[in-house]
Amino acid sequence: MRRLMLSLPIVLSLVGACSNGSKLESTARQDAREAIARGDYRVRPMDDMRDERSRRYGLTYNATIVREQPFITPANRLEERIVAMARDHSAANTTAFSEALLAEKVYLPSTEEGAALAKAQPSAVTFLRMPTGKDRHALVVFTSVARLRQAFHNDTEWYVVGVTGRQALELSGGSQVVVNYGLQPPVYIEPEQVKALLVVSAKPAP
Repeated sequence: MRRLMLSLPIVLSLVGACSNGSKLESTARQDAREAIARGDYRVRPMDDMRDERSRRYGLTYNATIVREQPFITPANRLEERIVAMARDHSAANTTAFSEALLAEKVYLPSTEEGAALAKAQPSAVTFLRMPTGKDRHALVVFTSVARLRQAFHNDTEWYVVGVTGRQALELSGGSQVVVNYGLQPPVYIEPEQVKALLVVSAKPAP
């Protein structure tokens, strides 16, 4: 298999977290830690972030939930690569993750109508995107249906579309992509990194 060498690193930290000094953010972190102590790792949904104040609270709450919960126990090859890269962010592990992401099947949450439309015209489907910063939203991708349910604690009846990781990057439309949002560790792939992955993987092997 042709080795993928990216000039840009894959980002493993949660972006969009707010400043440490605000009382609002401090309250959000405390609330999240109390939820973690109860075993509740649910992230705040987009519907809870309708204005600037609720957005700041929600982003900080979600960042704390993600950063301070335990790592997942890998259940497939892609998850093995994610955890390995989180523990040792070396070039070799980043490359191994990139190759696995492009080749393995991933799962995108959508609606019943979207799941039906995806069979004929996936580019026309509206997939779930979550806020990761001011005026920034990322396409949400999961490594399995079980991980999706784990992230949302079965609070919502999602219809899931399974595609290859490469197809998911294409469906992002050039936006940020997050793998396993709400779980630890997540992988945030910036728009320029999405483009680099697609360009490099499209080149024929020497």
